[in-house]
Amino acid sequence: MGPYSIPVSLIRQFMFCPRIPFFLEVAGIQQPIQLWVKQGIDYHLKMAELMKRRSLQKFGLNNPTIHYSPKLKSLQLNIHGIPDALLEDEQQIVPIEFKNKMPKLTKATMFQLMCYGLLAEEQFKKTFKTALVIVGLSRKIHTITRTEALDRQTNVILHHLRKVLNQGVFPDSSASYTQCGQCEFLKYCNDRF
Repeated sequence: MGPYSIPVSLIRQFMFCPRIPFFLEVAGIQQPIQLWVKQGIDYHLKMAELMKRRSLQKFGLNNPTIHYSPKLKSLQLNIHGIPDALLEDEQQIVPIEFKNKMPKLTKATMFQLMCYGLLAEEQFKKTFKTALVIVGLSRKIHTITRTEALDRQTNVILHHLRKVLNQGVFPDSSASYTQCGQCEFLKYCNDRF
């Protein structure tokens, strides 16, 4: 059996608190699906319908096609995941994340999209230069431009996440009171507030 392939969705969880991937992947604790997950699924369906009716040319690609929820896997990086959508033209690939609400672009969203871009680049054999976050029904667009610094930071995050999962040791957490108050795993942390 080869090395463990990390779900890209764990990056957002890891950046919120490194204990969440531990609870999910090492301890095997599963939580019930929350209301906001159902709301997110409904929003993604709505966005897919709206995107069908819009010209994709505005995204700056040459005659692009759109793929919804493509399954991506990297043997090189040992990660896998399903972005909300990918735009593809003859030369490049652009991962897209749909967000119902997002006051500001978070690092967690940015690094998750970086991983989706790296996955898509490997699988589609096309260049990954940018990623998009499309927010709300107004479809406000946040663009993430790939840089060498972002590539390095993404690799560091993946390294630390893989370390937590491989060591199987309950990690420290620097989560704030506010973060802990909204975490569904709080009851498993006996050292929090």
